[in-house]
Amino acid sequence: MEKSLTEKQTKAKKKKGICALFRRTWKAVKHAILRGNKVSPYPQPGPSGLEPKALQDPADPQPGSSGLNSELMPDSDPSSLRPTSHTTDPDGSVPFVSQYEKGQRLGVGGFGTVFKGTCISDGQQVAIKIIPKNKEDDYIVVSGYSKPLIKEVGLNLRVKKSPTSPNIVQMLDWFEEAYHHMLILEYPQPCMTLNSFLKFNRRRVDENQARHFMLQAVLAAKHCMDRGVAHNDIRLDNILIKTDTLELKLIDFGCGELIEGCDDEDNQSRGHVVPELYVAHKYALSETVLSLGNLLYRMVEGQSALENNPKFDCNRCSKECQDLIRLCMKYNPDETPTLEQLLEHEWFKQGDDQE
Repeated sequence: MEKSLTEKQTKAKKKKGICALFRRTWKAVKHAILRGNKVSPYPQPGPSGLEPKALQDPADPQPGSSGLNSELMPDSDPSSLRPTSHTTDPDGSVPFVSQYEKGQRLGVGGFGTVFKGTCISDGQQVAIKIIPKNKEDDYIVVSGYSKPLIKEVGLNLRVKKSPTSPNIVQMLDWFEEAYHHMLILEYPQPCMTLNSFLKFNRRRVDENQARHFMLQAVLAAKHCMDRGVAHNDIRLDNILIKTDTLELKLIDFGCGELIEGCDDEDNQSRGHVVPELYVAHKYALSETVLSLGNLLYRMVEGQSALENNPKFDCNRCSKECQDLIRLCMKYNPDETPTLEQLLEHEWFKQGDDQE
């Protein structure tokens, strides 16, 4: 009798434990389902890190929906993303998987993974950058958009405003998923990074070639600054060279920053950027000019300049080129030249690229 009562109590405890486990499991599954279908109005994205870009202004300034598996957690491998089978989203927008096909991985950076992609409607080749959301990600307010946008998208929208620059890879579109942002980027072909280009040319190029690239790099940087954007990461791997035309294109705004007080619409109405804006943001300008100086030094000397007194091979580098590099490498922001002053330098008036 006592044994029978003990067995009943044991069974009751087991049954209660199973029910509790079932309730906890169902609660977790229900939470995951709801979370997978919901995008926070103030999401948490993450910067970027590789290949090309271009953009179209949406009629309703909201991102599309990626259609990618929404239950992939932020720390999962982006290469494991798989599209879902639906063709339209609840809000009526056309999802990512109905517009683009994701192909092979092109590269991985600190802020995202870039894949080759194809536009389904016309077969256009694009680059697809997948950026995991992160609670530390920054959002910025962009005129005409109803909510703050992930910073990289917002900066691309500013840079893309007409007139666009041929020396910056453009963002074509973007999509937002529960745990990721997807940027659809221009994919110039055939192309390679400037780093790869230099490796194919024994680590350096002659001054005429360097002048051709440097001029385009300065114009790209100026275009960004004129629209209130500091790229902050101008280097060999963030520059593409279109190998059939030798056109240079700056990529990757993952490290970029909005320059407060530098309103691109005001600048366009004036037709130029007033000098006071550069003075007010001298540190952003100093970083940009220093990066450009290092870029030029790397092209003509085949190595990076890690000091403000770079060494030169006088047989390979003209006095005018040396002067421009030293001008760029003034570490005191108060001595930094403007980008307009760089373009007016005597070195740009020499050689085959005189304009």
